Formats: sequence, C-alpha cells, structure tokens
Amino acid sequence: MTHPAQAATALRAWHQMFAMPMGMATQFTKGMCSNMFLRAAMPAAVENMERAVKFAEISASPWRKPRFNVPGASITTTPLSPFFDLVHFQMPHASPRPKILLFAPMSGHDATVLNDAIRGLSRTHDVYVSAPICASQVPVSAGPLTLDAYIDMMKNTIRSFKGNVHVMAVSQPGPLLLAAISLMEAARDPFVPKSASFIGCPIDPRINPTHVDRLTTQHGTQWFERNALAPVAAGNPGAGRMVYPGMMQMTAFACVPANAKEDVYHDTAITDLDATYFTQTIDRVFVKAELPAGIMIHTDAKGVIRPVIPAAITRVAMMAVEGAQDEIAAPGQTRAALDLAVNLPPSMKSHHLQPGAGHYGIIHGSKWQDGVLPRLSAFIGAHDAKKAKPNQKLEAILP
Repeated sequence: MTHPAQAATALRAWHQMFAMPMGMATQFTKGMCSNMFLRAAMPAAVENMERAVKFAEISASPWRKPRFNVPGASITTTPLSPFFDLVHFQMPHASPRPKILLFAPMSGHDATVLNDAIRGLSRTHDVYVSAPICASQVPVSAGPLTLDAYIDMMKNTIRSFKGNVHVMAVSQPGPLLLAAISLMEAARDPFVPKSASFIGCPIDPRINPTHVDRLTTQHGTQWFERNALAPVAAGNPGAGRMVYPGMMQMTAFACVPANAKEDVYHDTAITDLDATYFTQTIDRVFVKAELPAGIMIHTDAKGVIRPVIPAAITRVAMMAVEGAQDEIAAPGQTRAALDLAVNLPPSMKSHHLQPGAGHYGIIHGSKWQDGVLPRLSAFIGAHDAKKAKPNQKLEAILP
C-alpha cells in the first residue's frame, strides 16, 4: 500500500504529467454541477461532486509563489527567517494609521488565504503579514523549524515595531503568539504590542473538541510521524527535507462541510509544512495542550529555558474571535486566551462569537466584512492611543 504522504509528494512532482487530463476532468465536472436541473434533482450528490472537484484541483496544484490580491497596495517583502517573510501592504494614505502585524496560518496553504482579511484591514490600517514559506522551497541546510524558533521569530518581529503595533493571529499561530507575548511580558519587554487578537485559534483544544482535536489525541504524535510525513522530491530547493505535504491538509479542510461553503481556495496555493514544526504542533499544542495545561517551556536560540506564563500579561489588550460553526477550532477554544490572562483587566478583554461562520468565514466573505471586521477595528481603535504602563504585578506573578 502506498504511503499517503509519499503519494502526495509524488503527485506534486508529477504535476506536469497529470495537469492537463485532470484539468479537463474537473472542468467537465464543474459543468455538470452548474446544471440547475441536476442541482434540483440531486442536491446532495452535486455537493459531493463539487467537493470532489476541489480535491482534484488541490491535488493537481503545483507550488507557486504567493500572489496577493490587494488592489491599490504597494507590496514589499522582507525575509524574516528561512521559513518566513514579512510582507507590507502599503496603501496610498498620507495620514498615519494603526499598524497591524498579522501572523498568517501555516496549515497547508500560503498567506494568500488571508487576501480578503488583508483587503478589509488595509482600508483603515497599515498591514504587515508574517507569511510562511513553503517548506519544500527551504534547503535542508537551513535546519528544521521548531515551535521555539517560531516563537522567537514572533518576538523579534514584534519588537522591531518598538511597541507601535497591534498583533493578530489566525488559526494555528494563536497559541504561539500567546506564548510570545507571555514571554515578552515576563521579561518586562518595553516593546510589547498594544493589542493582540486571536481569530479561530486552538488555544485550548480540550474545550469542545472537534473531529480534528479527537483525531490528534486518539492517534498520538508517533502515528502522524509514521503516516503523514515524506521527503521533498528531487528538483526542489528543499529536496530531502521531511515535510507534511500541504496537499493532504488542504484536501482535508476542503472536505469539511462548513469550509467547503467558504470558498477561499481559489485565492491561495499549497504550502508544505516542515516535519519538525508539524509533529511538535501535534504533540505540544494538541496532544499535551502545554499552554493551557501550564506546562509549556520555551528554549530560545541561546539555549535559555523559561516557563511560558500567560498570567504575566497585564499590558496587552486581547480580543478573541470565534465562529459559531467552526469545525476546526470550536467555540471556547479561542476564548481560552482571555481566561489564561488572569491578571489582565476585564476592560482590556473582548470576545466576539460570529453567528453562522465556520473556520474560514471569520476571515473571509460577508461574515468577516460585516460582522468581524467592524468589531475588530473598533477594538484596535480603542487601544491604539494607549501606551503600555510599567508592569507592577509581575513580582507576585512570576516564580
């Protein structure tokens, strides 16, 4: 039996061979699905066919450089590390606007999945995005991507704004952003962000567990190491690097009913995930739930070991945004960030549950534009003029 991850990487390598016949097949199926009589007679069958088309299109997609679609923006890209770029969307506005540093999800698709979110935020904010680089394009000589290195990148990038920035995490980076802010607060860092927003993040996956949460805890880390990883094929810059093929993750997401209705896939591309990052995420974020369990330890680039203590957060305003129909990070999982920051005043905490939205609906489409974005902008505006005051409670909070 073919290893599923190896099959995924092989299909990407053979893209040129299969692209034309697969494209013809998907176009034919799309034509059938658009037939109004067929849709009326067999709605369930047509829905399954449409999801199959998504699977085929995703399976045939080769890696490509991200193509952001933000009209009017002057886009500049600066390397942050071998695994991340900082992308700035500069709009033609003379007056200063609140700066937002958005940490994009790294879950099988590139940062262009946030195109709609960036377009909305850019109307009234100065937007920067930490964009993951496809692991198959990162040479093996760069080493693996660990969660600790990811957190260090976050801290360093936040500090580069010298306190004049609002940070935001969508989905997977949420627990790591909360850890980064906790470490900065504990270190009395003067350059903590003005606010932090967490959108559909698995801060505590033990709350209201979804199918994804149950799958990871039931199988455990070793199962994923055996069944979900494969080496990058020859001919890529990262040839030989072990990865979790993004095609597998994207296909899984596309087959979730709520996500299938929130069509963000045409705007994005597949991104393979470094194996170390993937397995550590499974182990530390989902299986052990280290952050909410109070057992998370961070080791920085110099080997210094520190506990991650969200109770140290007293200066950074926090907002949690959840989708009522989110089948990836269920309601309650993101709000846990507010509960962990026990010493942050209630006036600096905000929560929004968006009715009718799935995992992607809270950053894409009408529910994002009409429901989430206005509340998020109001929250940022309310805390933009505030400056971080000296943390007087730390002595009692820290061990």
